[in-house]
Amino acid sequence: MKKVKYLLKKYNLAPLNILSQNFLICGNVMEKMANYAKKTTLEIGPGLGFLTEKLSKKADKVIAVEKDRGMIKVLKNEYNFKNVEIHHEDFLKTNFSFDCCISSIPYSISSKIIFKLLEKYHEYSVLLLQKEYTEKMVKMNTRLGIMVNALADIEIIDSVNRKCFYPPPKVDSLIVKLTPNRKVKTPLFSKTVRVLFQHKRKKVINALIDSSRELNIDKKQARDIFSGVEYSEERVFKLDLEKIEKISESLGKILKNKNLENAV
Repeated sequence: MKKVKYLLKKYNLAPLNILSQNFLICGNVMEKMANYAKKTTLEIGPGLGFLTEKLSKKADKVIAVEKDRGMIKVLKNEYNFKNVEIHHEDFLKTNFSFDCCISSIPYSISSKIIFKLLEKYHEYSVLLLQKEYTEKMVKMNTRLGIMVNALADIEIIDSVNRKCFYPPPKVDSLIVKLTPNRKVKTPLFSKTVRVLFQHKRKKVINALIDSSRELNIDKKQARDIFSGVEYSEERVFKLDLEKIEKISESLGKILKNKNLENAV
């Protein structure tokens, strides 16, 4: 913690709430994460560079992407990295190639980062995530849980106490490994999940009817159109991944048969 305070004071910096900056300070946690480094390792939000330094000793190349200009100064001035590329960019707007991602990511944009990562081919991501967020992610009765489980295998590696950060957040964290494994191939899957979970307490057919405008379908015709969808009488929050994929497939076939496939 002393080094964190020293560097923040030296560079006249402070943790930015807008970027969800909580600096990881426990060396054993960093070591555990760094052990997953591969040849080319991506780090999102390296901050003051503590984890970056560990990664640089394990990987052939580290791609460190930092949005905060102040942290860029620290990374460039305080370290003599030979194998670290430091990029002053917003990760969500980048297109790097990498073997794995190891990062303590900002809590406020965890979902955006995860889905961006899962768009890219890589072996796995090892991320430090908010505990409550992760618990929501592994549940199959949430939109987040369904979507992440459709794209990746999830493994919880370890728990991390909030005291391992400066300043300490209000919640504990978990180290999570996400291994891309696209289980779902249905083109309509993502949109099906979105329209269903907007009405997660309703029956499938009623959720689809209530989302008919979003699907560009006249609500007067919606019940007739959606009546043939599989599991139409089941409650959305009780559906598993397999059932949602079948709903998506049957929805696609119905729309195609009625020449409405361009609606979605």
